[in-house]
Order: sequence, then C-alpha cells, then structure tokens
Amino acid sequence: MERIILKARVDGIDFAAPITIVADIATAVWVPQPVTLRDDEVSVIEDDPQTYEIVSHENDAPEDFEVAGSGIRAVGSFIKATFAQMVTLMGGSLNGSGTTSMYLHSTRKTTLNKAVRFRLKDGSQLILPNAKGSVQLSAKVGYDGLLKYPFMFRSLAQSTMDADFIIIQYGQVLPVYILSISPTTLNVPAEGGTYTFTVASTADGANTAYTVTAPSFVTITQQTATGFKATFAPNTGNQSRPGDITIRQTVSGKTAKATGTQAGVEISNAITDESGNVLTDESGNILEFVE
Repeated sequence: MERIILKARVDGIDFAAPITIVADIATAVWVPQPVTLRDDEVSVIEDDPQTYEIVSHENDAPEDFEVAGSGIRAVGSFIKATFAQMVTLMGGSLNGSGTTSMYLHSTRKTTLNKAVRFRLKDGSQLILPNAKGSVQLSAKVGYDGLLKYPFMFRSLAQSTMDADFIIIQYGQVLPVYILSISPTTLNVPAEGGTYTFTVASTADGANTAYTVTAPSFVTITQQTATGFKATFAPNTGNQSRPGDITIRQTVSGKTAKATGTQAGVEISNAITDESGNVLTDESGNILEFVE
C-alpha cells in the first residue's frame, strides 16, 4: 500500500554522481553534506509555469493558450562546513592541516553537477536526479554573526530518463539491477572469427532480458540469458576498425560494453581502392601486385 507523505522535514542532504536511469538510485554512492540552517527555508520548488496566449481583437477570451514548465530548483543554506567540505562545495583550496589549516576561497565560481537527495525524518527521500548549481559564502560578522553557505540547484532534463524529481516513500525497497559482460575487451584478427561472451543481467538476483547492439559486420547468435556468440566478418581493409558490442538491460536501461578492435589486412603489395580498402576478386581472394 502506498504511504502518503504529509510532513517533509529534512533529516539530511546528500550528493552523488548524476542519476541517469532509475536503476542507478539503488546503487548510488551518497555523500552526506553539512547540516542546514533552520532560519533559512530548505525547499524544493517547481517554479511558476510560463504562459502564452493568443487574443483576437474580436473576442475577450484567448483564441489559444499554452503552458510551459519552468523546472524545479532546490534552495537552502548549509552551516558548520569543514574546510574540506568548503573546498568541495565552493572550490578554492586548503592550506596546512589541523589547527594551522586555512581555507582559501577561489576567485572563480565552482559549478556542481550532482544528484541531490533530501532525507526526510520519516524515512522518505526527495531526489533531484541530475542537478546543476552552486554554493555561496555568506559571512555575517556582527553581534549575531553567522557563517553560512546558501545553495541553489536546478534540476536538468536528460534524454535517458523523463524525470527531474523523484519521491521515494519510506520503507520502500529499491530493486537492485546488475548488468555485466565478459570479456570487456577483444582484439580480433583481420580474418575475423567467432567469440563467446558471458552476460550477467539480473533484477534482484533473477535473470532479466537484455538486447545486443553490434556493428553491421558482426553477427550475434545463440543469445541466452547468460551470454551469446559474436561472429566477426573478415576485414578486407588495411585499416583496423572498431567492433564495440553493447548490451542494454530492458527493464532498467542499464548498459555495458565490450570494446572490440579488428585488425586490418597487412599485405605490402595488396591492391587498394581510394579509401584504402584491399580489393578482392569474385572468390574473395586478395588482389596483389605481381613483381
């Protein structure tokens, strides 16, 4: 049963590498960030949409009306950041160590590209999967002085996932997707050949479907849940060519690649065309200069 979220009280903020597919949420490596200032509201906000309307002279109501979204942003202020955290958040450098250390703030602004997670006190999570933004330095040095670090992140669109904001209810167990291919590199001779690849494609330990993409000169056969065979046609050119093979897990969108290179023909007196490809006769025999 779905658990309704009413109160959204922050229990911590974490950063991770950008999340490009849903499957990466379960395996993301989250790094805790400094605590946040209660006096400055921590918010995840969808900005007001932009509206466009066409109005005629004859009618008061618009003839047409369109709405375009303005995206989602997250704002707030960190406090009690260590010098090392300052370097990570705002750039600059750390000089010295321990009680003799200094933080040197850079004259150049640092832009961060991260997945941003808000952990809520009820165990729920709010995630901006791929966000760009920055953290500022704000030092109030009067009687009630305070050193804080206001932040603003804007969630980005991405081609691999139609989501700029994710809500995970408390107690939800995310599926773990695994996808791998072996070998991951392959050197193929010019005459080609057939090679066997081993695949692990699972969702919570159970085999799940995957697709294989390869160049036109590679034929995929005998595909099963745990692998397939790839046959490389002969390379009649005298230049090597890339023969990368990519697998994609259907349910999660995860991909893995085997990097392949096929050698070219090494014949000093072979006849080639304008593109450098070795010419053959109707039987496939390489044409050579006769001295």
